[in-house]
Amino acid sequence: MANAIGLQAISICDHDTVDGLPEAFEAARDTGLEVIPGVEISADYRGQEVHILGYFVDHENLPLRDALACSRDSRRERGKAMLAKLESLGIFLSWDRVQELAGTGSLGRVHIAEALHEAGYVASPQEAFDRYIGNDRPAYAHRFRIQAIEAMRLIRGAGGLPTLAHPRDVQGAVPELVAGGLVGLEVYYTGYSREMTSHLRALARRHNLLCTGGSDFHGLALLPDHALGSVSVPTECVENLRARERLLHATS
Repeated sequence: MANAIGLQAISICDHDTVDGLPEAFEAARDTGLEVIPGVEISADYRGQEVHILGYFVDHENLPLRDALACSRDSRRERGKAMLAKLESLGIFLSWDRVQELAGTGSLGRVHIAEALHEAGYVASPQEAFDRYIGNDRPAYAHRFRIQAIEAMRLIRGAGGLPTLAHPRDVQGAVPELVAGGLVGLEVYYTGYSREMTSHLRALARRHNLLCTGGSDFHGLALLPDHALGSVSVPTECVENLRARERLLHATS
């Protein structure tokens, strides 16, 4: 899809797994499309959920893979708890079907939302979040999340560059995360206004952070407003990210 719409580079940053990367590398072979290996770790910062992106990670790094496996286990337990809460509300979903929708990747709320939509309980996956499984909604359940500083340590240990995903609502975390090893900020993101993008660029400059960006594409069935390639990310963002990765390995 990325090649068909003319993208020059793409990063696969699945939630709490790197298992899709070999397939991505193979799919991009001989296309001219650059695939940057990545991961998105759902982490905790002072009780608040933050998402830490890791670019140029070694997807075979064992400490990283072990930590991601623990996160995936907690996702499955959270999923079961959410289905139990839905059942108490008179909504019955098949656990086997939710697992089928997740496939071999990390099981997340998006798969429960898709199951709710498929079963006819909601008109769209977004409605599932709004009514049932979003934060503070009746079927929401907490899960274990790795601490943000530890997530960045794991990414750096795997040769990667930790950046903060969709930072609009977690800007207060930036100074402490920078002190803990953060190197980039996702400035260009689906739905961000020009004013917000300009504000985040200034925030990145103030903390000497790289600017990154992306559509946060999850498949149009789940997030129809996050189309692949829908966010224009300047070429220099990729160039600067690549240069920082080369510098990291030259000095390590």
